[in-house]
Amino acid sequence: MKEKWTGVVDSIDSHTLANVCASMQYGGAVAACDLAQGIDLPAFILRGVSLLGHDSVMRPRADRVAVWKKLSKILSVTDMKSIATLIGLAASIDVAEKLLNGDVTARVVVDMNK
Repeated sequence: MKEKWTGVVDSIDSHTLANVCASMQYGGAVAACDLAQGIDLPAFILRGVSLLGHDSVMRPRADRVAVWKKLSKILSVTDMKSIATLIGLAASIDVAEKLLNGDVTARVVVDMNK
């Protein structure tokens, strides 16, 4: 596969992460988090690429709070709204179908009060 990326943050994993790793430039780095597609990694990592795992679940709370504070200074509310869609629980079945069909490209947050 052609070298395309220098650095990537992947939140899908599995086959998507394998494809990302295969398209990394020599010496690039991939940060992987989440296991949305699965826990397997059907790939060899070549070209001196670094695969960095991220686990926010086991990080101490103080570390997570510090990161969110930093992000709040970097990203505006408008930026955050552009990468996520807020829906009510009633819409979750329709959106789940769109997710399964690959028609959703951003995060979806379900507001249980809507």
